[in-house]
Amino acid sequence: MAQGARRDRDQAAHTEVVSQGMSSGPGFYVGTAPNGQIRVGDQWTSTGVPFSAPGVFAHYAVTVDPAASSTRLYVDGVLQASQPFAVVVSASGTTTRLGRQFDPIGEYFAGAIDEFRVYSGALTASEVSALAAPVPEPSTFVLMGAGFAGLAVWRRRRADGREAVRAA
Repeated sequence: MAQGARRDRDQAAHTEVVSQGMSSGPGFYVGTAPNGQIRVGDQWTSTGVPFSAPGVFAHYAVTVDPAASSTRLYVDGVLQASQPFAVVVSASGTTTRLGRQFDPIGEYFAGAIDEFRVYSGALTASEVSALAAPVPEPSTFVLMGAGFAGLAVWRRRRADGREAVRAA
């Protein structure tokens, strides 16, 4: 099961997976810089963490904890970078956008976004890790095998039951 985001190609431009705020900020966004590194808002424009390679889904999580004065960036459930401040958003900003920057900036994400979530509080490292852990989907062959095995047991019990009735 894929979670998070996948870019289709290197864009060599600013891109946004999600954004909220306004030009002249502070604006909140998660996206990439032209060098392919992840940036988180106007206050943390260089995380030093590369976005996944084109075609590869990865789970991205940003936790902002104003009480602890921290912002953390996780990729696939692993802490990759942090800052000793809470990224803030302007109260007068525009609505949240997926796959593009807030107006009037034309920064678009060329890729796919899957299972986007917003929480009302900062998640712990173990909560982020649990969200990033892929839930294995049962294989069709495993399901078919279990179904055939169940059918065989059912037929055997049914046949054994008829034999017991005949013997009586």
